[in-house]
Amino acid sequence: LRIFALSILGLMLLVSAEGWIAGRRLARPLTLLTSAATALARGEREHIEVATGDPEEVRALAVSFNHMSGEIHAQT
Repeated sequence: LRIFALSILGLMLLVSAEGWIAGRRLARPLTLLTSAATALARGEREHIEVATGDPEEVRALAVSFNHMSGEIHAQT
């Protein structure tokens, strides 16, 4: 029973660590995007660089943001 409990505890720690890493992986590019959007609202031209390891949805959002930023500054 003791070995089982320690195994469950170890598994819980492993899953928690993986969740934390995955959360950071997603939060980092979204934090950059938030900062870029704030700068764009102030009138600054912003371009977001994304890593190939970032989630596909985040990469697509960054591409759309960069296009939007270029269009806004082309009109001003």
